[in-house]
Amino acid sequence: MNVCVVSGNVVSDVDFKFIYGNKFKWSIALFSLKLLNGTVIRVKAYNYIADYFYRKIEMGMYVFLIGRLDTKMELTVTQINRYNIGYGACIISE
Repeated sequence: MNVCVVSGNVVSDVDFKFIYGNKFKWSIALFSLKLLNGTVIRVKAYNYIADYFYRKIEMGMYVFLIGRLDTKMELTVTQINRYNIGYGACIISE
């Protein structure tokens, strides 16, 4: 299992979609994150985390994320800690 810790600015709106025909994943949220070194990666989250991102994450926010990085350079956030959320910043932990 790999664990990746990244921080950066959200550079796109959160794209929220429903997934039909899958028993375990019923929604997905996707957005782009510009890291401190200038690299832009895609971030995705499923189910209740996707819903939380759709409601709370806005373009321009500075966020810290912990998740799993796949071969497509997409970070999948697996769990969030809602108690560390502040105005203008978002702390996501596994």
